[in-house]
Amino acid sequence: MIPLGLPAVLGVLAGLLLVSAACVIAIRTPAPRRLAYPLCVVLCSLIGAMAVAHLLSAGPAEDLVLPLGVPWIGAHFRLDGLSAVFLAIVGFGGAGGSLYAIG
Repeated sequence: MIPLGLPAVLGVLAGLLLVSAACVIAIRTPAPRRLAYPLCVVLCSLIGAMAVAHLLSAGPAEDLVLPLGVPWIGAHFRLDGLSAVFLAIVGFGGAGGSLYAIG
């Protein structure tokens, strides 16, 4: 079962950031080219699937405030119906682009 919720989506987004950071660090070796795109396909598909699952569950909007950024303000994240639609579009679009990049 796919975990639902905003923390799970943010965790997968952090995974995408880790993949990109690993590719920047190991740019001169062939391993990132072989591993980065399949990992991005999996992670982007997972983001799209979580967004569609949130849409189909018709759950309430979720809010999350992280203590990042400007002090006393924080970073505000929200997952509602409209943001889930755009998250699904971007997630499946990123998966398609990464699949195309594999060859």
